[in-house]
Amino acid sequence: LGCCYAQSGHTEEALQELREALTLSPDYHPAFEEMVSIRVESGHIRWIHNALRSEIEIFDNLDRTAILKEDGQVQLRGSRATTRKRIATLLGALPMQDAQLVQLLHLIDLTTDEGTRFTVWQALLEHLSKENARELTPKLLVPGKHYSATLGRETLSVAQHLEIEALIHGLSLEDRDLQSAAVERHGPSPDVARHRKMLDEEHREARAWQAQLLLSLAAHDVPSTRSLLLRWTQEADADLADAARVALVVLGDTHLAAELEARCARRGASHILGHLLHMVSPESTPLTCKVSPGNIDHTCAVCGARGHHVEHILSSSQTNVCDRCLVRVSQQPEAFSIQDPLSHCQLTGRREPMTRLFRFPNGVTVCWDAVERSGDLLQGLQEPELEQH
Repeated sequence: LGCCYAQSGHTEEALQELREALTLSPDYHPAFEEMVSIRVESGHIRWIHNALRSEIEIFDNLDRTAILKEDGQVQLRGSRATTRKRIATLLGALPMQDAQLVQLLHLIDLTTDEGTRFTVWQALLEHLSKENARELTPKLLVPGKHYSATLGRETLSVAQHLEIEALIHGLSLEDRDLQSAAVERHGPSPDVARHRKMLDEEHREARAWQAQLLLSLAAHDVPSTRSLLLRWTQEADADLADAARVALVVLGDTHLAAELEARCARRGASHILGHLLHMVSPESTPLTCKVSPGNIDHTCAVCGARGHHVEHILSSSQTNVCDRCLVRVSQQPEAFSIQDPLSHCQLTGRREPMTRLFRFPNGVTVCWDAVERSGDLLQGLQEPELEQH
């Protein structure tokens, strides 16, 4: 009924119906999403920000309850799960102007929950990336004037937010563009040798620019992108062809790595190619993290505790970690935190930047998802579902 009122332009009646629906069933998220959508369309930005602040403020004091499913996966339910969904919806709806960015930074300090803090921080970074992409687009449309290695790196960092057409247009450079840039950026020179030196410098900048735009195209896995990159591997010079091959490897065409190995070896860069393949190659066997409460056959790989001596052990094909060790991480996250894009959680298989990683002194690596899953179980151990398991 609320949706019908909204479609017919009766905003207040729609909001009233949605409020009543949420009063009867607070966990019914579609009603909350519709309410937020109406608020956005009506320009009620202050309401969205106030609602976001309220949801974050109350999060730490809400009950944690969990259901342990037959496959060992943990599913949150109740108020915390509902509030997380609401926070995500509100963050997605909030227009990120400068004032809102500052306010969001303050909201991070309203909760001690690492997952919620990370969600807000991620929203901030996402907005900054989108804003940077918006500012870069006009420069991509006039590449002859703006190309540079520095701008190429900036483009690569926000590639997922840039239009494919803008990236393709940015690849278009001609000799006259480099000739003009050599004069405009370095000034006219009657010395032929100096002019050639400046032109060589612009050639290096242009090639670095094009190489990084080719890599940026790997953020868009569509047939047209793959066709363009494949054409560059066939028609461009050796270095730019390699850049196109790297982009295709990132897109999953790892068989092309063989063509890169010899050139990498000659340049002493085989380790870089190895790291790239490690990051983009799918796991041969996806990790499945299961919960083993009281299982005498499982031993914690960190402290050596047996399953019947702890509340539960999270297990995967790579390791087992008990609740006590994961609680240590939740209490002192900075003591275990690492930043290593080449590592992954040995319980869930997840990597940065999709989660935060932690490493125990003996080398076992876990992620915040696993820490939070264990915490949810500890808070919900008296649930009938868990006792039955």
